[in-house]
Amino acid sequence: MSRQRPNVRVLTSSLAGCSDNSDLWIGKQIHCVALRNGFVSDSKLCNGLLDMYGKCGQIVQACTMFSAMACKSVVSWTS
Repeated sequence: MSRQRPNVRVLTSSLAGCSDNSDLWIGKQIHCVALRNGFVSDSKLCNGLLDMYGKCGQIVQACTMFSAMACKSVVSWTS
């Protein structure tokens, strides 16, 4: 069986599920996968991470993520 590389769309969708279920552990795993694959520059993924950390009560991590974002959108500012 071949190993497929994850893509931004799948990770972003998975983060939405983590946010809805307040599943911090899985959300952190997705964040690690995004870091390893160089996806953290994607604004939609970063907004998903902000949302997930905020909904899981991890305000410090959400603030750190927000500060590290190069391009902040209206969605970023309201997450």
